[in-house]
Formats: sequence, C-alpha cells, structure tokens
Amino acid sequence: MDASTLVPYILGISFVTTTVSVAVSCYVIHRVNKYRTSIHEVKLYQELSDNKFSQVTQSLTPMGERILELESKVSGFAEKLTSVQNLFQKSKEMSQGHYHQARKMIELGGDEETLMQDCGLTKIEAQMIRVLQAKKASLSKS
Repeated sequence: MDASTLVPYILGISFVTTTVSVAVSCYVIHRVNKYRTSIHEVKLYQELSDNKFSQVTQSLTPMGERILELESKVSGFAEKLTSVQNLFQKSKEMSQGHYHQARKMIELGGDEETLMQDCGLTKIEAQMIRVLQAKKASLSKS
C-alpha cells in the first residue's frame, strides 16, 4: 500500500471521526442546555415556594397573636364564670337559709313584715311562705 491509496482511507476515517465528534459535542451541548433550563426552572420554583412560605408566615403571625388574645379573654371569662357560679351557690345557700328561717318564724307566729325585715325577703316571698305554711298546716290536720 502506498501513500496515495492511504490518503482517501485516512481522509475517510478523519471525516467519520470529526462527524462523530461534532455529533457528540452537539448532544453534550443539548444536554447541558437542558440541565441549565431545568436548574433555572428549579430556581424559579424555589423562589415561588419561598414567596408562598413568606406569605403564609406573614399571615400566620397575626393569626397567632389573635389566638393568644382570644385565649387570654377566654381565660378571663372562665375565671368570671367560676366567680359567678360561686356567688350563685352562696346566694342559693343563703336563700335556702332565709327561707328555712322564714318558715320557722311563720310556724312560731311571725307575720309577713317580720319576715321581710329579718329574712330580707320581698313582700311576695313572705306572702308565699305564709300561704305555703298555712296549706301545709291544713294538710297536716286532715
């Protein structure tokens, strides 16, 4: 084989190698560009997520403050409710004591004015106790 017959063979191999190199280079450039696009999209999604997170955080802060405010009000209402319940219970116990005392006074012959002054009853309450005691006494005699 002489040099003149090797030249076309070498040129052919050179052409194929160059073509393959160009094709591989194009493919690599295409893949790099695709990765760059993907990275850019990921960055955009990250920015969007950061913005959404920031918005959620900003809206949650006032909500948290409002919840704390409401918890403090509810706590105050619970204390007031307990206080009112205790007062009601004491009032009920006192009323029962006054009614018991008034019933005894009627049994001993006390009148409505005495019940009103000594037991702190209203005129209607004193009359009601007198009527109930009279009814009870009449039922006991029968």
